[in-house]
Amino acid sequence: MVRFALALGLAVLCLGCADEPVTEIFACYSVDPALHGPGGSLRLRVFGADGRRQLYDSSLGALGPGELTHGYVQSSESGILLELEADVPVPTGSTTIVQRARVPFQRDRIVDVALRIELGCRDRSCAADTTCVGGTCLPVDVDPACLPDHGEPASSECTDPRVTRGCGSGADAGS
Repeated sequence: MVRFALALGLAVLCLGCADEPVTEIFACYSVDPALHGPGGSLRLRVFGADGRRQLYDSSLGALGPGELTHGYVQSSESGILLELEADVPVPTGSTTIVQRARVPFQRDRIVDVALRIELGCRDRSCAADTTCVGGTCLPVDVDPACLPDHGEPASSECTDPRVTRGCGSGADAGS
């Protein structure tokens, strides 16, 4: 009888959890097909919104096809700074391509952001508060008004590929 009461109590608690809103950033990462091949590597770092406190650091493997995804549920941070770095082979050795996005958490929403290592950024230098996206330097900060709900398209007024590309569209989608 005690086991039944305990199981029933836990079931009731779990039912209440299903209705709780979630605040999450759903991030996906891909590599331009022009950069696929042996000899390169991909690394992901996640920092607190201020860029000082490192929360996560992982090697994501070789530069190849496929889309990698991670979800970041809000805890004490107001947002996160995502940094996707590729070591890309070139005839004279290797070069590093980095794309960054500072993304604020949106209360009770799951939002998408997509980072992509692109050939157009191979020889591009950007200022400290900007990042290369599609060969152009854009602000590191993603406009919170442009963040789409998970699986939904971004607003037509938004032009930042980190929010308009979407997640789940495949590794070779977007530009």
